Amino acid sequence: MSATPYADEAFRVLNSGLGSPVPVTYGQKREPVAGWTGRLAPYADAGRVGDWIVTHGTSNVALRVADGVLGLDVDSYKPAAALTLSAFEEACGELPPTVVSTSRDDGSGIRWYRVAAGRRWPSELGEGVEVIHPAHRYAMWRGSLHPDGGTYRLDDRRTGEVDVPTPDVASLPWLTEAQQEGLAAQQRQRKAEAGPYDGPTWDELEDDAHRAVAHAEAEEGIERVLERLREMWDWPEGHVDDLGRGWEKRTADAAQSLRTLAAEGWSDHTEAELYARFLAACPPSARGGTADPVERWRSQAGKHVTAGGRIEHRLGLYFAPPPRQPSTSETRLGLDWSTFFDDDDTEPVWIAGQLAEQGQQVALVGSGKVGKSLLCLEWAGALAAGRSFLGDVEREPVTVLYVDKENPQRDIRRRFRALGFDDPASLGRLHYLSFPVGHGPLDTAAGAAALLADVRASGAGVVFLDTVSRMIEGKEDAADTWLALYRYTLEPLKGMGVTVVRLDHFGKDAERGARGSSAKTQDVDQVWELTASTKSALRLRRTHSRTGLGDDDIAVTRTGESGEVGNTRHLRSLSFEAGSTDPTVLNAVRQLEEAGCPPGLGRDRLKTWAKDHGVGLLLRNDTWSQVAKERGK
Repeated sequence: MSATPYADEAFRVLNSGLGSPVPVTYGQKREPVAGWTGRLAPYADAGRVGDWIVTHGTSNVALRVADGVLGLDVDSYKPAAALTLSAFEEACGELPPTVVSTSRDDGSGIRWYRVAAGRRWPSELGEGVEVIHPAHRYAMWRGSLHPDGGTYRLDDRRTGEVDVPTPDVASLPWLTEAQQEGLAAQQRQRKAEAGPYDGPTWDELEDDAHRAVAHAEAEEGIERVLERLREMWDWPEGHVDDLGRGWEKRTADAAQSLRTLAAEGWSDHTEAELYARFLAACPPSARGGTADPVERWRSQAGKHVTAGGRIEHRLGLYFAPPPRQPSTSETRLGLDWSTFFDDDDTEPVWIAGQLAEQGQQVALVGSGKVGKSLLCLEWAGALAAGRSFLGDVEREPVTVLYVDKENPQRDIRRRFRALGFDDPASLGRLHYLSFPVGHGPLDTAAGAAALLADVRASGAGVVFLDTVSRMIEGKEDAADTWLALYRYTLEPLKGMGVTVVRLDHFGKDAERGARGSSAKTQDVDQVWELTASTKSALRLRRTHSRTGLGDDDIAVTRTGESGEVGNTRHLRSLSFEAGSTDPTVLNAVRQLEEAGCPPGLGRDRLKTWAKDHGVGLLLRNDTWSQVAKERGK
């Protein structure tokens, strides 16, 4: 069961053509985001869904079906449901097998079909079988948690497959013309039997919970309507809100909402009382104009909010945040220039190791088995513990999130022990996600939402992605893949001020850098290439830099032997060129000189002196011989 059903499924639903995915409170069926369900509600576009993935990624998913899609919700646990289906099929033909959404195992569920767009359908086929269509209800979707604890899934009754992915609308079977006409005829018959419409009916509401919720919130709704009405009169003449409504339409909306509240018993106030409050919220100067409140109130007589365009939807316009006001000389958008230059940026703010500044995005590229993960494990541990890294000064601890889809846990344990991080207390600020379940590809909105939720939950200031090529869905050699990665994941992290280190592999030709599209390097601030001349002699070479600050070429010595605990370190050595003395030797020479070691000592005396004076050099005998030789030059 996923902890992020909306993030996982929303774009799959949107791209399927089935309809619009609307967030619903996790574990519930009856608390959708206000204003996005019902016959008159708008359909969410990709931008809105992307926003919801970030803000409601852990919510349930409700499908508000598109015109041309219809569901038959069969409650098989009700004996009457079978009789209803049998009567319909006898009159109109056998229903074809199809994809069914359900959280049960008794045959109940919503059977999904394609139908002609623009037709009107009934709200139920008969007892035990409800009809889901754009003007009636939404449906809980795959991955959502049922209030009773079950998880919604999709079963394909055509193939017998269980828990199939969200299908494209084109793959659903059509209802026959006879079946569609049978449904439409029921709607026409019920409308004729009902006579002229004289107010809202509850048959087309999803259930009585909507009525109860709206009644409980009626007083809040009244005050919010009036508050928005008062705010509206401060708009400049001719201004419209983000829904295209100006003074005249907004005043009519308010009148219709308030008259409905009074007329249908949603409030304890009489219509006369609400009329008085409505007029009091409008300035005297409004009388006689195009938005004359008296005329607007009269124009809404009998035009109550009807079934399908529920009161929650109408009041949702008023519960929503106020529309953005037009910019004036007193309104500043974007950067505040009055304080923008107060910060002194002359000195870089490095994170441990000085390979990146705070908030930058870094790519670390190297061949397989060169030790990228080992280097980054020490880097991440040092950041979290406030320990020195690459010979840098100790800095304040930073919360780190490490996402690993490369290394098994036994290797992680061995490496942390070798690095001296076997004390759990030292890793308290390191959040390590090993092959995390529920994390989708980071070049998709859903995958990005899951990661961003973890970053916010942990409070991480630095994020490691090991290895980034295993965290994408698109082709590695396609520029669009990396542009999507930046748009969905890296850009939000950059905006949050989070440092990102992503590990990557060389291509077949190491001289050409990371494998795949050149777009990989376009969105990062630093690109470091890690190579090794020996097991202990490494080189970090910076091939791209947005600022140019810091070193471009760093010799690194890796200390410690396989199986040793606490002795592995990555130390900054003297600069070197290919073919020069082993950086391990040069680093040992430097440490001995800094400790005041006298010249002229041979290998064994040098080892003894270093041990007696606390110089922690873990070297093989042949390396000690090279150190003695180098010091004798």
